[in-house]
Amino acid sequence: GAVAAGNAAGVPTVGLQHGVIAPGHIEYIHEEEALRATNPDACPIPARTLLDGRYYQEVLERKSAYPSGGLVVCGAPRYDTFLGKFRAQSGVAPEYVTLVTQPIDELSTVRSVLRTVGDLKGVRLAVRPHPLEDATRYGACLRELGIEAPIFAYEDLAEVFARSVAVIAPFSTAVVEANLADRPVAVLNLGGEPD
Repeated sequence: GAVAAGNAAGVPTVGLQHGVIAPGHIEYIHEEEALRATNPDACPIPARTLLDGRYYQEVLERKSAYPSGGLVVCGAPRYDTFLGKFRAQSGVAPEYVTLVTQPIDELSTVRSVLRTVGDLKGVRLAVRPHPLEDATRYGACLRELGIEAPIFAYEDLAEVFARSVAVIAPFSTAVVEANLADRPVAVLNLGGEPD
């Protein structure tokens, strides 16, 4: 990839944090051998990795072999963009309890959440699939349960949260964005890991 090529050519490389980094995150947590330059299967890392916050720096310093001198906390510019788009939706009336999904979600859990929320009187349900998912699987679940609910597969998350009165989500950056939008969030711990 680009990082490996840049490192090999002596060109300074920079990586920008993508998503949430947790102690068990397979894309960020590596043992020293996996990052060693002499390892032909090494995972290339950039000279500088720009992080959203100090917590992520601490996770990488404690749980991974990332060199601490290459970790730089700079904040998350995507949240500024999100807030600008969300504020532009100020005239939209919120009406849905929105289930935000991840590609790793088990359909049995999704069905259970959809059924539970769908049974609540006066609550309108919506689903926001992760961008990497096939949204048709949620359409099939909704039909199977007899629930009419929009699937916001292509709308910007700021637009989705502007239309939401509350959000249900697994561990995701969408939780941060829901908080920025001042929406109540129920976080699903589907991995069995401590919160």
